Amino acid sequence: MEERLLRILNAADGRLWVTMPPVQEWIQRIRRVQGRTWHPEVKMWSIPDAKETVEELVHHFNSVPVQVASDLLARYPLLQRCSPYGERWRRKFSDALRMKGYSSSTEKAYVSHVERCMQFTGVHIDLMELSHTKKYVLNLLEAKHSHTYVNQAISALRFWFRDVEQRSEGMGQAKAREEAPCRVVC
Repeated sequence: MEERLLRILNAADGRLWVTMPPVQEWIQRIRRVQGRTWHPEVKMWSIPDAKETVEELVHHFNSVPVQVASDLLARYPLLQRCSPYGERWRRKFSDALRMKGYSSSTEKAYVSHVERCMQFTGVHIDLMELSHTKKYVLNLLEAKHSHTYVNQAISALRFWFRDVEQRSEGMGQAKAREEAPCRVVC
């Protein structure tokens, strides 16, 4: 059985190679990308080597496993949103939350926080580092989100790093501190 993995490689003449298994749904997706060309002699697609086209490709293939040539990551940081694991992170995360007895509403909230973190940082959760999560949490605080909301985001990311990925480094015991309530003295 062929591996279900989209690969993006360098090509010549201002093009990028895209290889993928002949899955009908994926073929329909790549046909939506402007400037794509099928090369039957090598059984590969090519797309223009341009930011707009790469953005379009990421948009259409954000849920599938994607492998990117390392030199392309520097040129197109947007490709860091892609993961060789595709959307498996979501199933893995949801399963871990259910196994620990979290409610479906907590599961939904945690998954949403991870998605927002990926969107903010432009990095897929499988490739995310602590520095990315810190920037995200600081952004939430600067945007004046409630402390409850920020603490929930911290808890979601901590759960991912500690319980799902079992990484020892992570969010530590950080919590957004609430301001002391104002007391009126008569």
